[in-house]
This record gives sequence, C-alpha cells and structure tokens, in this order.
Amino acid sequence: MSVFDKKANAFYNRIPEWVFIALIIICFAALLLSLYWGITGLAKGQRLLNVFGIFTSIFGIAIFAMFYCMDRQKGQEMPGQFDHELSLVESSQRTALTALMNETNTDPKDVQLVAYWKMNHHPGKFVVCIQKGNVIALQIKDKPVSDMKNISALQKLNWMILTNCKLQTLSGLHLPALQRLYVNNNQLKNLDGIVHSPDLQWLEYSGNPMEDSSAAKRITDKNLYAN
Repeated sequence: MSVFDKKANAFYNRIPEWVFIALIIICFAALLLSLYWGITGLAKGQRLLNVFGIFTSIFGIAIFAMFYCMDRQKGQEMPGQFDHELSLVESSQRTALTALMNETNTDPKDVQLVAYWKMNHHPGKFVVCIQKGNVIALQIKDKPVSDMKNISALQKLNWMILTNCKLQTLSGLHLPALQRLYVNNNQLKNLDGIVHSPDLQWLEYSGNPMEDSSAAKRITDKNLYAN
C-alpha cells in the first residue's frame, strides 16, 4: 500500500513508478485470463483444479476491487461524520456564527461547510467545519474581524484561520480546545490571548507588525510550532 508513498523508506521507492503500474496491469490481466480458463475448463475435465483456479482468480480480483474502492474513498468523509447544515449547529454556537456573519457581511448562502481536512489551503472566505452540532474549524479570509467575543463562544473550535482580517488583537480569546491557529497578515502587535489555549500545537502569525511574541513561549505544550 505504500508503493506510491514517497515518504516511505523502502527499497522499492528506487524502482520507477511505471514498473509497478505495468506489474499491476499484468497481474490483473493474468487473473482475468485465469478466471476465463477456469470457467471454460470445467467442461473439459479436472473440475477440482478448475474450481480451485476460479476461486483463487475471483479472490485476487476481489482484492484489486477492494484496493480500488479504498483509493476512490481516500479523502472522502464517512456518512454522518460532518454536518453540512448550519441549522444543525448547537444554538449558542449558531448565535455566535450568525453574529460573525453579520460582522463580516457574509450571506449565509456564501458560507462553505466542509470536511475537517479540507480546511487546509481552502480558498473560501468563510469556511466552517461542523461535527455533531459543534463548530470545530473556522476560516475567515479578507473580511474584517474586530474582536474575539463571538469566536470565543465556539468552545469546541480546534482549528482557526483568520487571514487578512485587519485583526488588531487576540485579547479575549478563550478557546481551550484550540490546536491550530493561523493569524497571518493582520495588524497584531502581540499574541495575548493564546495563553488560554493550552493545547495549541501549531501557530502561524507572519505578516503582522509584531512587537511582542513572548506569549507563544508561555504555552505549556513544549512541542508548539510557531512561525
């Protein structure tokens, strides 16, 4: 399964990718041919061997089909894993989201609801990930955000991206579940507020007129990545 994973430290990563593709095609063709021979051979005697050949051919083809389905489903969410309606958000969080939409002049129909992992490098200006009625990820880009009051009401928020939002302060930020924070290209002079997110693991704040970033050193998680 790691044949095409370039990070895997294995000898076969030194073999050209086309070799593996050719082998896969040859093996699949051989299984189909074996199945054909097994079916046509039933009428010619040696039925036990032909039945065994048919069984092993079908088993091999089933394995190919399984891996094909797994590859097709890669990056896809499971049914019910995430909510895709704002009406499913818990009432107090929905109130906070509505206030944020009003603050940023965002029409509800322009809010994009996505799976958690699709937040990364998403081009949308107002993107939300909802799981079991809780907002767990939020992205706002190129829209003004004045304070952290409404955002701090999203207590289950795990990932937040506020880029180019003319944000001047993180004071008042209280998000205990927050692990990833991107506040690039704002007007921040310090990082006050992140101390209330002790589980923070990833912090990006480039593009700010930063005068004091010492708050990042007070995070209890020693593995915090800050840039």
